[in-house]
Amino acid sequence: MKNLNLLLSLVFILLLNQFAFASNIEMSGGRYNRITVKAYDVLHIRGDVDIYADDHLSTVYSNRNGQKPYNHRSGGDHGYIRVEPHGTLIIDGNLHIHNNDDEDDKSVVEGDLIVKGSMTIDYNTDDDEEMKFENRGTMIVAQDLNLNGARKLDDDDELLKFYNYGELLVSGDLHSSNHVQIKTSTSHHYHPHFFVVGDTKFEQSYGGSHHHDDDGWSVIQPHGHHYSSSFTHVGSINHAATTFMTRGNQVDNVEPLLTPHTLQLIHQYVSGIDLPVELTFFTAKVNNDEVTLQWETATEENVDHFELRRSYDGKHFELVADDIPAAGNSNTTLEYEFVDTDAHQGHITYELKEVDFDGKGETWKSIVELNSQNKISVAASISIYPVPADQKVNVDMPSSKEESVDFNLIFVGTGQIIPLRNKTIHEGDHHVLNVQDVHDGQYILNVIKNGHVIKRKHVIIHHS
Repeated sequence: MKNLNLLLSLVFILLLNQFAFASNIEMSGGRYNRITVKAYDVLHIRGDVDIYADDHLSTVYSNRNGQKPYNHRSGGDHGYIRVEPHGTLIIDGNLHIHNNDDEDDKSVVEGDLIVKGSMTIDYNTDDDEEMKFENRGTMIVAQDLNLNGARKLDDDDELLKFYNYGELLVSGDLHSSNHVQIKTSTSHHYHPHFFVVGDTKFEQSYGGSHHHDDDGWSVIQPHGHHYSSSFTHVGSINHAATTFMTRGNQVDNVEPLLTPHTLQLIHQYVSGIDLPVELTFFTAKVNNDEVTLQWETATEENVDHFELRRSYDGKHFELVADDIPAAGNSNTTLEYEFVDTDAHQGHITYELKEVDFDGKGETWKSIVELNSQNKISVAASISIYPVPADQKVNVDMPSSKEESVDFNLIFVGTGQIIPLRNKTIHEGDHHVLNVQDVHDGQYILNVIKNGHVIKRKHVIIHHS
């Protein structure tokens, strides 16, 4: 019995050492036939990686026959990557899988895959076999994920299949073009999570015919199947993607939703990855004739500054402040406040935008109703006519003889501002605006007094 216990102890120690002292192997980027990372190995590739189904290119194993890495000519076409359970593949640059030989040569990630650049998978249009990529472990793509499928399907199942059964984080944009199958599993054996920090866009670049049954799984088919697990995104998502990713959920920050294992991989291998600012709240409150805007961040990472905009129709926004300094990087709660002294009465939507050092950012909105009695009485006394206007617009504004009054037009279609300072005739309380050179269309007329907008009116310019 003692011998049995001793034997079990030795086996446990050997296994423990295998976990604790995983092999760390480094190699250069380049063009390869296939790459396989063995269990408990960490293969770090310095540079871009291109995978082709080409028997003239080398096959790489992280560890084989005592060699680390093991690099040789396989003598066969393959075109895939494999990461075994507990294995880790780190690519410092971009990963581009161009094609594979047949459906048996699928790429499978059962351990960890970290791509510090962008990842692109292109379907081989010269082949008639399906091309498959499966994530059963943890994948982190620090930039964009691009899935480029077949432009036209036939009876040979010419499909690019991308299956996610594990945790997948895309810090940049997700872009899928043409016929791509994006699948998951609702089985209790898997707990899939799909996160995209940037924008999500599915599109079709070729209007070819489709007639095969598997076409119903293509992400560009409006009446086909749908991705059956949750899809969490921070950035925008176009209509085609919304139609397919029916369980989509937009959040301000994905970091609290990531598993501890994914967070550990980010901090250990991808220190430059930017997860958005975590906003606690963003409020707008009226104080006399002003609006006080307050917001609080729980964390900030690589945040350069904030921008504020306001809108009176919820569609067309004007800049209020474009350079409110941010902390840059912070793990503590920070409070911000800005007072808008130029708002006029009405239903106001404020938009707060966080801008990173690389120019990317995210936005939040807050709505407030400003009912200043002083501003209401002044605005109500102003008459603007006729509507529609032809050559001129009349503005009657009592008690404006001795005050500085200015006007401008904002074209509703583009937001273009048209100054009218040099096209205004001032006759006491009566102002005549010359609009004969203004194109036909719908505009917002701003009445500006002492530098503040005190009235806005929707006007139509129509030249007879």
